[in-house]
Amino acid sequence: MDGMWLDGADGVPAKCNAKHEHTKQPMGAAFTDCLAAIHEGLRSVNPEAITEARVLHANINTKRALDLVQPSDAPESFENLRLAAIQLRTWTYDIGLKNDPMFWKKEADAALVGKFLATMVCNGVPALSVDFLTASEEQCKQVAAWLAFYKQHKETLLHGGFRVFGADYGAPDTMLVGKDEAVVYLHNAATREVVLPKAVRRIILLNCTVKDDLTLRITPLGKQLRVRSYLVDWTKQGEAASVDVGESPIHYHVLQGAATILEVR
Repeated sequence: MDGMWLDGADGVPAKCNAKHEHTKQPMGAAFTDCLAAIHEGLRSVNPEAITEARVLHANINTKRALDLVQPSDAPESFENLRLAAIQLRTWTYDIGLKNDPMFWKKEADAALVGKFLATMVCNGVPALSVDFLTASEEQCKQVAAWLAFYKQHKETLLHGGFRVFGADYGAPDTMLVGKDEAVVYLHNAATREVVLPKAVRRIILLNCTVKDDLTLRITPLGKQLRVRSYLVDWTKQGEAASVDVGESPIHYHVLQGAATILEVR
């Protein structure tokens, strides 16, 4: 066995109705002990065996018995999966995190597919449930490009410092701050301020708003930026531009489901 995945059974009942002798001890503690014993048993046979669970089996009490966790499923909703993953990050900082395998309708446009993929790479280990044998060539190209982005920036995406911010804390924007770069995920078109916890050399803006433009004042920042915009499949959109940094917010043309990279000078 390579591991075990607990999926689909989202809770432990508060009371057992089976017709056998019952103890007065809580079921939750017994379940956690049982899961830990299974995890240890798997590792005794295969030291690299992975035990994965999704909410609600995945929680702070069962964390000691798990290697990988994910939120519950949210078919065709990248935003529900994103919000669920934000809650998990409060206690999954030292174990693996992924989203439930993402999928979208075949007729989804490129911008929507880009938002799914941008969310996926910011939610931890990528997971997809797409029929690539019948998917369009354009969607396959998008997926390949975003997976290449994930591989290139994996250290930041998996282990960067996580923060929420933005115009709406009910559905916040998020950032992942690594050693020398920050990946900034914009959900709210009304967000104007991005306050980084430290200065970095590269800022990657991912536009998952409902507009093709972002107007942001990012701090701290250098005196000049080299701005490079990309299409939804990570091909370059025009030439890079140099922008002087002042006190006013800067306007960035970023397509929905696409990205712009700021190199700080």
